[in-house]
Amino acid sequence: MSISLESKLHIAKREDVADLFFITCTEEEALKQWIEEHKKMCRYFSATTDNPSHPKWCIASSPLTYSFRPNTVLTTCTVTCLCGESKDITAYENA
Repeated sequence: MSISLESKLHIAKREDVADLFFITCTEEEALKQWIEEHKKMCRYFSATTDNPSHPKWCIASSPLTYSFRPNTVLTTCTVTCLCGESKDITAYENA
């Protein structure tokens, strides 16, 4: 008895998937610059948590929240830290 590939993989249907949002390369660079500046004065960043690939970010969670707001022109992205400071990283020049 053979099992088809479709039955092994869950093929997501449009009604099963929420909207996905992406960060462009320009926005990623703006985010990296802001994190470098912000982690110097934020108590929620430390030597072990300032790197998103560090396992503690998965266990303790990232101190950053990403807010995506789609509109008719583009999707804006604001990153907010647990300390309350936020940064709009939207690449408006690409709109």
